[in-house]
Amino acid sequence: MSDGHLHAQYGTQHQANSFTYEGTIQPDGRVTISANGLTGDATYNVHMVQRGVPYGYQFTAQFEGTHGRGRRTEVRPCDVDFVRQ
Repeated sequence: MSDGHLHAQYGTQHQANSFTYEGTIQPDGRVTISANGLTGDATYNVHMVQRGVPYGYQFTAQFEGTHGRGRRTEVRPCDVDFVRQ
């Protein structure tokens, strides 16, 4: 995170089973995060979508100090916890 900009990467960008989180944390700690990536193993994908298919969604989060918590409610619920390192 730099100047309130959040960037997180899981896996290798532009390869299957990866995603990137991007957002700007507001002064009150709120942020809307965009997630974009490529699907991994079809066993874990909604509707068993094949590996390597692009996907994206948004969720909101709240940061306080070095921690943040968010929740995605579209497609299927998912809780996300962040710790600044």
